Amino acid sequence: MHYNTDNIHVHVAIVETSHMRERGKRKPKSIELMKSKVIHSLADRTKEQEKLNAFIRNELVAHKRNRKIQTLPNRVLRPELVRQFKDIYERLPEDKRQWRYNMNGMQPLRESLDRLTDRYIDIHFKSEFQAFNERLEQEVSFHRRSYGDTEKAERYRTTKRQDLYTRMGNAILSEMRDLSKEQTTCEKNEDPKHPVRRAFKQQKLFNESLYRIERHMNDEFEHLKNQRAFEQLERDIEYGK
Repeated sequence: MHYNTDNIHVHVAIVETSHMRERGKRKPKSIELMKSKVIHSLADRTKEQEKLNAFIRNELVAHKRNRKIQTLPNRVLRPELVRQFKDIYERLPEDKRQWRYNMNGMQPLRESLDRLTDRYIDIHFKSEFQAFNERLEQEVSFHRRSYGDTEKAERYRTTKRQDLYTRMGNAILSEMRDLSKEQTTCEKNEDPKHPVRRAFKQQKLFNESLYRIERHMNDEFEHLKNQRAFEQLERDIEYGK
């Protein structure tokens, strides 16, 4: 009871002599998720992450899908690239259902597929890949500063790079499936008594396929250049340059 104010008043408190409700606590994963939500609300990194994904999916993988490795220019100018391709093709498992990067049957060939991806990038996307790595390191640094967790930051880097190798590996394996189908169709339609004629028609089919692929190369290069120019223009407008 208080008497030292204009109005005399009484404070009443109620306590539990024993806990009537079960006490609980948040799991570490729940706390990390809460931190993540708060950080994302304060610093939206969506655009930066979209740029990383766009390079992997819209530029690198799209470029590979529209350009076979076994083209005539590659066989003449980049025989090592074609040799790597053939070496993997000849070691593929018999079960074509296993011709996916993450399937168990591809485990012995993943390192070779990754080396082929590295070589392909070095030829076609050397400067773009350097920019991709710089942007990736910025995101890794942001994760490290925001969460104070080096392990989580490293995991982010590993996940992004693995996504790149997985998608490129599947694009390469897709070309190998197409090549296998073409060879099977050619073999079924040819008389086994004329191996020379069969070989000639296989080469003709292959050359026709090369021609169709090469026809789209210039258009695809122009598309990529225009896309990059448009993105640069957007950045200039955003920053008032």
